Parts: sequence; structure tokens; C-alpha cells
Amino acid sequence: MFFWKNKKIPDASVAKKGVKKVDALVTGMILSWVIASIYGVKKIRENNATKEKEEENTHTHMIEKAETVSKKRSILKRILFGNK
Repeated sequence: MFFWKNKKIPDASVAKKGVKKVDALVTGMILSWVIASIYGVKKIRENNATKEKEEENTHTHMIEKAETVSKKRSILKRILFGNK
């Protein structure tokens, strides 16, 4: 009297294939996350190193500039006020 067919229950092999696919996807996601985090850490370290080098260069440049300015001032003082 009913015209519907009974639904077939999937075999164990079909379930195993599904689990393998999900396992492969999850493993791929985890490995890609690890690789991306390592690459990100590497980039952050490189950026910090370049920033430190730039700061050192500007710091030494500022020191050199201050020394030249102080030398110029001392020369002007000597000219104006005489040798002391």
C-alpha cells in the first residue's frame, strides 16, 4: 500500500571512507595552520630585527649630529669669547 522505498543503511566501508576524508581535511588544516604560524613568527622576527637596525642607525646618526653641533658651538664660543 505504501510506495516509499526503505532507506538503506550505509555499510561500514562507506562510513570508513567518510572518516578518512574528514581525517585528511582536519590533518591538512592543522598542518597548514602550523606552517602559517611558523611563517608568521619568522616574518615578525625579521620585521623586529629591521626596526632595531633602523633605530640603531638613527640613534648613531643623532649622536654624530649632536657631536658636530657641539663642536661647531665650541668653535663659535672660542671665536667670540676667546680660548679658555
